[in-house]
Amino acid sequence: MRENLDSLNWMDGFCKTNRNLFVTQHFNEYLALTKTFQNYQTIKKVNKRFFRKLEKLIGFNQKTRLNRVVITETLSPRNHSHMVIEIPSHISYGEMCFNIQTASSKTRNMGSCYIKPVDNYSRLLTYLSKESSLNPDYIELENCFVKQF
Repeated sequence: MRENLDSLNWMDGFCKTNRNLFVTQHFNEYLALTKTFQNYQTIKKVNKRFFRKLEKLIGFNQKTRLNRVVITETLSPRNHSHMVIEIPSHISYGEMCFNIQTASSKTRNMGSCYIKPVDNYSRLLTYLSKESSLNPDYIELENCFVKQF
């Protein structure tokens, strides 16, 4: 329960902005159904490639990163990732959704992608932290990037 509260506090500061998207990313059959440590490492690499392609589509250079929190659910029947991604100020909501869909289709081993605007932060944080007590590595720290305000 303590880990659940710590993860809620950590994500709470990021999710307060009003320009966030909630993305659920599914993977191909092999990555979605296999439950091994090597498979989890491969999912992290696929997510990293996705973000590099998305940042390239948006026009960010190598030093600029998107604010994002990435959570991989491995205890559910199918492995999948949830992402909270901040929309940059120079891009509209529609353009960002299009860029996410394009980067997802260009990234190998990625399947379907569902995008929703973040509207209820407390429910979202509770939903994202549901695995925290069962799996301590559910937040992909390598793929998260949150600027200090």
